Amino acid sequence: MGELNAILATNKHGAVAAIDAFSANFAKSADLLNSEGNFIDNAIDNRSRAIAYISDNKASLQAEFGTGDAATPRADVAKALAAYELMRGSA
Repeated sequence: MGELNAILATNKHGAVAAIDAFSANFAKSADLLNSEGNFIDNAIDNRSRAIAYISDNKASLQAEFGTGDAATPRADVAKALAAYELMRGSA
């Protein structure tokens, strides 16, 4: 509160103008958040549609992309990786 008092004492007009500008912009932001089709509504709608799509297509998505389990390399690939790591000195 001390800073506000100091500013009001030295530049009351500027302080009041700044508060008025902030208030006007805050009110505009509130109007935008409450307007139809605002970005929050759009984001929630997009996420809802994505979740519904994943739910409806889970089997085909898992068939294409897997279940998220860690890959298990074939024996020959594992052997080559081990040789590479040994050569690099990271084994």
